[in-house]
Amino acid sequence: MLIDELLMSIGAIIIVLSWFPQMIKLLRNKSSKDISIPFLVTIITGTVLLIPHAIIINDIYFTLLNSCAASIAFIVLLLAIKYRKGVKK
Repeated sequence: MLIDELLMSIGAIIIVLSWFPQMIKLLRNKSSKDISIPFLVTIITGTVLLIPHAIIINDIYFTLLNSCAASIAFIVLLLAIKYRKGVKK
């Protein structure tokens, strides 16, 4: 494995795993009052738009990274919307 593939793999794992603490916090607290919905939508949009590019350049790591990141971010978005109901305005 080349150094660039190793660095990319480590980076991809860190990016995907970085979503889990937020997801766990949402599930435990059942509150999303401190979660930015526009931020999540922006991240999801960006990662989804990068997937076709990764496919075109035939980069399986980049494709998997963005697919996983978009999927997990979408789950966090759904949880944030679900638990937004309890937020007082």
